[in-house]
Amino acid sequence: MEKKSFTYNRRFIALIWFLVLSIPFIWFVPELLEFLRNPYYWIVNYLIMCAWIYVLWIIIEKFPGTSRTGLYWKEDDITIIEYGENRVRLYEITEICLCKSPIPRRVILQIKNNGENIKFLSERLEENFSMEDTDFYHLYAQVLAENPHLIQEKDVWGEPIEYWYKADKGEQ
Repeated sequence: MEKKSFTYNRRFIALIWFLVLSIPFIWFVPELLEFLRNPYYWIVNYLIMCAWIYVLWIIIEKFPGTSRTGLYWKEDDITIIEYGENRVRLYEITEICLCKSPIPRRVILQIKNNGENIKFLSERLEENFSMEDTDFYHLYAQVLAENPHLIQEKDVWGEPIEYWYKADKGEQ
């Protein structure tokens, strides 16, 4: 019953920090750009907002409350995950997916257990990372090994999708 840890970001806390830091900026930038006429107003406003979002996202990673540590271990041949104030027994897995996030250099681990959707967002990873090097991979591999009934999902051309497994349609 060795407990292993993984780190993840709390998207909700990051979103709150993002909104709190952006509100003054959103109020004042359009006023500063009033002298520009269309379409220059919209182009400059768009570029400034994109730069601001990029800078904010980097800053928010350093703020307290966004990065958390979770634990997982095996008990009675069932994996248990503990994160925040939640403790979940993974006993009825219908889907597990480890995929790249739309946020650059991040990974998402999604587990559907007994109708509940559990989702984790990784911390910022190295430039050329592989899935096997992430904190989530060992948890993913352990849960997958315990659930041999899961079948690798296929794309529209019938090619297997790496790191995505689902229960057979008849089992769901």
